Amino acid sequence: YFSEFQISINQLLLRKQLEKGEFIGALRQVDEMDLSAENLTERLNKIKHEVSRSIVSEDTYARYKRLIEDINLRLTRENEEFEELQEFVRLTKDSLKYQLDNEKDKKAYELILKIDNRLEEVHHEHSKLLQESIVLRTHVLEAAQQALYYIGIDSFNFQQEVVDTLTGQPLPLYTSKTFMEPFLGVERVKVWNPLTVFQKQRLERPDAEEKGRAFVEGATKEELSKGRSRFSQYFKETINGILPLFETKSIQTLEEICTYLQATTPHLLEERLFYDMWMILHQKSPVDLTVLEEDSVLYGIKEALGGITNQIKVVEYEGMVQKVPRFEIKNMLVDLTILQKEGETNEL
Repeated sequence: YFSEFQISINQLLLRKQLEKGEFIGALRQVDEMDLSAENLTERLNKIKHEVSRSIVSEDTYARYKRLIEDINLRLTRENEEFEELQEFVRLTKDSLKYQLDNEKDKKAYELILKIDNRLEEVHHEHSKLLQESIVLRTHVLEAAQQALYYIGIDSFNFQQEVVDTLTGQPLPLYTSKTFMEPFLGVERVKVWNPLTVFQKQRLERPDAEEKGRAFVEGATKEELSKGRSRFSQYFKETINGILPLFETKSIQTLEEICTYLQATTPHLLEERLFYDMWMILHQKSPVDLTVLEEDSVLYGIKEALGGITNQIKVVEYEGMVQKVPRFEIKNMLVDLTILQKEGETNEL
């Protein structure tokens, strides 16, 4: 029994000897603590193997768990005592350093230096023991508990342990019910409290649920046709509005077109479709007007430019165009390739 507390006993004796100035005996106690630490290391390794090999029941697991927790608690307290002893040795060493008047004082100072070095080595070994006990308490015990769980699963036979027990021997009704309860689901009782009518209720319109559950229906062919016709008519009116600008020069910038419209029909610059038209033309550029069908949104442009040109080109140009606060668009070059009159130029 006392071997388990040997390090604690050595620590107590070491403190007393240091207080009395018996440094030779104190050095001997430090050496004995080193041996005790080695013995405890061997014992921890033995316990580690026993835990992995001998735990076959909950009782054995609980016994080893208590043993390891006791060892860890004792090592923690001893570690705190080691820190206090090292601090005490340092104070003693500092006090002797300035009292080297004779040979006896010098010898005492040399002994306290040896005690300080040896005590630090023993404390280091003891710290490793503390770390090992923590690992033993956490990982090893946890692994042993999991192994015990899987051993129970492998050894449990439902047919033999449950079914045969119930059907092979007559049991009282209460005993049978108690025996089966762990294998049954949790009982759920459906009750209704009348006070729930006073709780907050979520009110919904009758048609809201039906509308939320319905799939979104796509536009019909008739609606799509009307939309294309509206876009086509708008594009036609817009092109007709800027045609006078192209009578003098067949290549214009979008900046120049917007400036012209700002003076003639400024409401066009406030509409989203105006900017959509130029982006569509830029994406499809060059647009061959001869192949456009009546169901195309660009068919209105073909009607506006009929007999004037068969192609329209729209490419990016430097700068941005913003004539109204709401819309901004990249500047573009618009080429209608209109036949030029004599003396006219296409240069910007």
